[in-house]
Amino acid sequence: MKNKGNSNTILDIVMFLVMLAIFCVKSDLHETLAYTIGGLVILHLVWHWKQFIAMLKKNIGNSNIILDIVMFLVMLAIFFVKGDIHETLAYTIGGLLILHIVWHWKQFQVMYRRLIPEARYQRLVAIFTGVLVVAILTMPLYMTVDGPGQNGGPPDRNYTERGR
Repeated sequence: MKNKGNSNTILDIVMFLVMLAIFCVKSDLHETLAYTIGGLVILHLVWHWKQFIAMLKKNIGNSNIILDIVMFLVMLAIFFVKGDIHETLAYTIGGLLILHIVWHWKQFQVMYRRLIPEARYQRLVAIFTGVLVVAILTMPLYMTVDGPGQNGGPPDRNYTERGR
C-alpha cells in the first residue's frame, strides 16, 4: 500500500509539472503535452476510482467532490474547443488547479514527507522542483517556433497574404 502512495505522489507531481508546461509551451509540443496530461488524468482516475465512488456516495455535495468534477469536465471540454473559448477554459483550469492545491496543501505536505522522509533530501528535492518550475514558467522566453505565428501567437496576416 505504501508503494501506491509513493506512486500517487509522484504522479501528482508529474501532472503538476506537465500542466505548467502546457500553459507555457505554444508549439507542437503543447498538443503532445495535452495528450500526456489526458493520459495521466485517466491513470489518476483509474487509481482512485473506488475511493472517488465511495467519497461521492458519502459526500455528494462536498466542495472537494464538486471541484474534482468541475476540473474533469473543464479538462474534457478543453480537448474539443478552439480559439478564445479554449484559452478561457485553460485559464479556468489553471485557477481550479491552484484552488485544488490550496485546499489539499496539508495533504500534499504529508504525502511529500512520506515520499521523502529525510529533511535534507526534502529540501534538495524542493529546490530542484522549484528550479524546474521556474524553467517551465520561463519556457516562452527561450523556446521559439519557426514560421507563422512565432512563439505560439496567431499567424501574421501579412505572412498569409504574401504566401498567396
